[in-house]
Amino acid sequence: MKGAKAASFFMTIKNNYTRLLITAVLIILDIYIFSSLFFPKLKSIVTPEFYGGDTTVVYMPYKYYSCDKVKELSQPFWSKNMGSGYPLYSEGEIGFFNPVNLLTCFLFDYKTAFNLQIVIYTLIGQIGMYLLIRQLKLSRLTAIFIAFVFPFLPIYVMNYMQILLVYPLFIIPFILAGVFKLSEKLSIGNFLFLFVAVFFQFIVSHYQIFFMTFVLTLVLIIYLLLKQKIKNKKKFILVCLLSYLAGVTAAGFQLIPMLEFFIQSNRSMVNNTPMAVLFDQNLNFANLATLLSPYFFGRPQTASYQFSGQAHPWEATFFIYYLPLVFLILAFFKFKNITKKHLVFFVLGFLIILLLSLGRNSPFYLVHYLPFFSAFRFPSRYVLISVMLLLIIAGYGFEKAIGYFKNSYVRYAFFLVMLLITALEINNFFRSFHVLIDADKLYLPPMVLKQMNLSGQTKYITPQSDVSWMDRQYIEKGYSKQPYFYYNFANELLLGNTNLVYKIESLNNKAGPQLKRMSYYYSYLFNEESDWKNKTASFSAQAKNLLAYSGTDYVVSSFQYKNDFLELKKKFHNREYNFDINLYKNKLSKSAVQFFSQAKLIETLEDFEKHISSADEGVLDFALVEDRLLVNKLNNKDVSIKDNKFKIIKNTDDRLLLVTVTANDSLLVSANNYYPGWHAYIDGREQPLSIVNFINKGVFLPAGMHTVEFRYIAYSFYIGLIISVVSLILLTAILFRLSRASVKRSS
Repeated sequence: MKGAKAASFFMTIKNNYTRLLITAVLIILDIYIFSSLFFPKLKSIVTPEFYGGDTTVVYMPYKYYSCDKVKELSQPFWSKNMGSGYPLYSEGEIGFFNPVNLLTCFLFDYKTAFNLQIVIYTLIGQIGMYLLIRQLKLSRLTAIFIAFVFPFLPIYVMNYMQILLVYPLFIIPFILAGVFKLSEKLSIGNFLFLFVAVFFQFIVSHYQIFFMTFVLTLVLIIYLLLKQKIKNKKKFILVCLLSYLAGVTAAGFQLIPMLEFFIQSNRSMVNNTPMAVLFDQNLNFANLATLLSPYFFGRPQTASYQFSGQAHPWEATFFIYYLPLVFLILAFFKFKNITKKHLVFFVLGFLIILLLSLGRNSPFYLVHYLPFFSAFRFPSRYVLISVMLLLIIAGYGFEKAIGYFKNSYVRYAFFLVMLLITALEINNFFRSFHVLIDADKLYLPPMVLKQMNLSGQTKYITPQSDVSWMDRQYIEKGYSKQPYFYYNFANELLLGNTNLVYKIESLNNKAGPQLKRMSYYYSYLFNEESDWKNKTASFSAQAKNLLAYSGTDYVVSSFQYKNDFLELKKKFHNREYNFDINLYKNKLSKSAVQFFSQAKLIETLEDFEKHISSADEGVLDFALVEDRLLVNKLNNKDVSIKDNKFKIIKNTDDRLLLVTVTANDSLLVSANNYYPGWHAYIDGREQPLSIVNFINKGVFLPAGMHTVEFRYIAYSFYIGLIISVVSLILLTAILFRLSRASVKRSS
């Protein structure tokens, strides 16, 4: 008996040692790949794509904002600086509460945290894939090889430009492994394994990837029910679905804000059309040729890739590197001779996911009209899962290949050679595709900031003409010859959400989903007339009025604008990259806090369009209100608001506190977006809050001196938090009861 215990003890030590050794090998290889991000000095990714590159104009600013909030011990529920106000936390991609984000942001500056998160998630993905491959009963050598390659698949490496899309993909192997575990044994431990994986993927978080993973999981469950000898199939289905339900409800603090945002956003419909049915990114069977090379159809670096009519290369390549490709071919040639379990699932899963990624080119394109499927753009993104399935199939081929070597030393030598050659190929691909800049040169203050009056609530806009012009440069010239041009252009013109780094308000917002009303707002605002040859442009009458209502003080553009309401304040020239930067002052701009004594009832979108299209001199004297009672309170042409005064006491993301002095009743408007959760208080008493000027919020203000407060309370988060706590308590109670019952049965 003692001998058996000793043997078990030493076996445990050996297994732990093996796990540590495998983890160490993966870490060493990862350090080799990522060394250029940290040594000899910290660097940041600024690889361009459309709009200047999402890393530059979206995700690095998000990380700045997120780390700022972590260090302040607050939350990014509302960002007043994004697009006149935006519920960044509810949108989800920021993944604020996932532990990797919290830990790295708390301990490091945002640039270091950004790079470290790439490394940490890479290792997490590798551990998950290793567990999955071992769950499939493949050897350790196969598991290490496939696990190492997995997070470095070319399509994932390309998508470092939109890195928050990639992280949830690295959790998929854990979820698949969890389902396989439950198919073999319906235990509490296996239930918790899947539950934690689902929970973590949801809060990481990219809802489209989460949904696509769920689709793949359903395919796996159906496959196992048909192929696997499961004793209690109904119980298996129930436990799998309960794991998902428990994982999502435990993430209620993210789920409920997401649902609220979905209702308020353009993700449900754009011009009454489901998002997916726009079919603006679709694959076709010809894209399978990229298995031979990621640049089969050309390189974006050299402008040889034809973007017109086909999906972007970072969402359309099946390449898995050359050695894995050899093993993939071997797996298909030896398909009948491979006896390992579940190879059929990965082949069928690949075919099903491939058909979804074809979008309008698929014989099953109607599926994208269905609920949930219709909520997401870019059907081509299913390819992100397809390549993972191809790599796993290649793992079966690798297993077959090492099986040819009977001598263990030869087998290990073969494994090491394959691993090192692939590591070299990965490293070469990473360095040839991405543009790195010294981190201390990232976000040097643009020249225009010095000319802006930043003492008050200054707001600016960069027109769409600049984005379109830059995108044309990207398509026609690529970025290999001038790798830093797009970053410099985006930074100097404050494109996207770079303003978050400089803490200045912007009417721009480079986010995937927009607030539904802002989508319409932008469609009127960016209806510009542009002369590409002479780089001149002009805003429409609609844009002129919207810029005034929104309190937009400045226009920053490389174009020369002809509008009379814009005054050229300063013109700069970037000598290194030969482009102009024009800073215009909007002479018609209202302030961030506005008073109105007159209002116009707006009941339809046509009413709104008619009013903002007007060229009448007094058009801006009217507040646009959707409440008839409020309109009746205000319409007094004889009342003057010129002597109305306000003083801002406090202005943070979720609170605007001011003192007002008015001689008559008026409507007080904050030129920051309305959203559920905003409240208005006058002298400490809550007052009805109204949507004003289509996107902003306002409150009826009696004459006299008052203290007025606009405050955002994230009710959806707190409701979700209660759901999270209750679900975890119920889950704990149920599992405790099941555990006790299991102990009694075993007794």
